[in-house]
Amino acid sequence: MLTIEQVTVSGAGSAGMNTEYRYSHQDAGRPVFIALDRSEKHIKFVPERRAWGMMVGSSWVYRANSTDAEPPSDGWSVVEMGRAPQPSLEFKHRLIAGVKRPVDRAACVLDRAWKQRKFTDAVIKCGGRDFDVHRATLSAASPVFEAAFTCCMQEGSTSVYEIKESNPDAVEEMLRFIYTGQMTKVCGSVAGDLLELAAQYDVEELCEEAAGRMLAD
Repeated sequence: MLTIEQVTVSGAGSAGMNTEYRYSHQDAGRPVFIALDRSEKHIKFVPERRAWGMMVGSSWVYRANSTDAEPPSDGWSVVEMGRAPQPSLEFKHRLIAGVKRPVDRAACVLDRAWKQRKFTDAVIKCGGRDFDVHRATLSAASPVFEAAFTCCMQEGSTSVYEIKESNPDAVEEMLRFIYTGQMTKVCGSVAGDLLELAAQYDVEELCEEAAGRMLAD
């Protein structure tokens, strides 16, 4: 359920984009917003894999890397007909009593799945510790886990996967992030091990988060 009601575009280098837009309709699953300045121009947000695109009319102008269910407010880069500088977006959302945004609802569900650990169907082993997990969740987040759980190797048939020569605390943090998108405060060798795991298992968002945390420390 889209909750964005109005978008204010500012700072864009593409002429005429900087104004307010109100939600109008969906075009093949793409939310369309009409300018409030009576110019009849419109912008369209296009969901892509791990990204959102922004179109003005029929021209691609900006793109932002994001896995959120709704377009992000910043992080847009220039594509095709767009011009620098890139815009910042401010959203006004509809308030719907008792209804959470889709991204919030999904996050709550996965957070409960991580904490409750019910109906798990696989075990991750590391350093003498066992972590009960759901194969579908790990496979959706990591192509490495997906291959391990679907191929004909031992891990695929027994649903037991061992991560060798790594820190079990870092493994737990990686699994926590896969489920919840959140990291606890990590430091020292755990932070370095976590970054290595994120790269090894191709969890892109965790790579960025762990690297940023290390730089901040």
